[in-house]
Amino acid sequence: MSSKTTILLAFATLLLLGIIVCGGGIALLMQDDPTYVRPKPSWTLAFHIAADRSKDASVVALAEASDDDAVVSEEEHVARWIPVDDRSAAEIEGDDTTVTRRLDSGALQVLALIGTSDVDQGDLSSVHAMQDEAGRPCLGATLNEDGGKRMLRLTQLNQGRRMAIVVDGRVTAAPELKATIGRTLLISGEFTQEEVDRLVRGFWQ
Repeated sequence: MSSKTTILLAFATLLLLGIIVCGGGIALLMQDDPTYVRPKPSWTLAFHIAADRSKDASVVALAEASDDDAVVSEEEHVARWIPVDDRSAAEIEGDDTTVTRRLDSGALQVLALIGTSDVDQGDLSSVHAMQDEAGRPCLGATLNEDGGKRMLRLTQLNQGRRMAIVVDGRVTAAPELKATIGRTLLISGEFTQEEVDRLVRGFWQ
C-alpha cells in the first residue's frame, strides 16, 4: 500500500469518527448524537436590522423620547440601543440612514430593531478565521439549518437596509444588505488577528 493511499484511508477514518482538526486542536463533531449539546461560545453574537429614520419613524420616536436602552411598544420589546465599537464609530455615524445617538460619555450607540428572525451565537455550527475583501481579519461562519432559514428571511425582507453585526455586545459593523445571506457568512469589523483567533478558540472550547 502506497503512503498516499495510507494517508487517504486515515483521513477517511477521521471523517467517519467525526473528528476534525481545528485551530491547532482536535474537536469532536457530535451533531448526529441527539443527546449531545454543544457548549455555548465564550462570546456573544447577534444580527439585527439597524433602524432607519424614515422607514421606522414610530420606533425611532419612541426611542428618542426615552433614556432607556430598551424600546417597548404595547409591552413588546421592539428595538434596543446598542453600543458601537469605537473603531467602527466614524463609519457608522457617517451614514445618514442609520439612527445613532451620543451619550454624555461620548460613546456612540446604534438603534437596532428586535425581531423574530434575528440570529445569534446559538445558531452557529462552526467558525473559522478568514480575511475580508480588503484583506482584514474576519470570521467565517456557518449557521445551523434553522439559523440559516431565519438569516435568509431576515436578509430577503431587508434588502438595501443596514444590518448591525453585534459581537460581545458591541456593533462591529453595519453593512448595507445588497444580497441575501443563507447559512454561510462573514462576520466583519475592525478586528485584529489576535481578536479573531480568540473568537475562534472561544467557539471551539
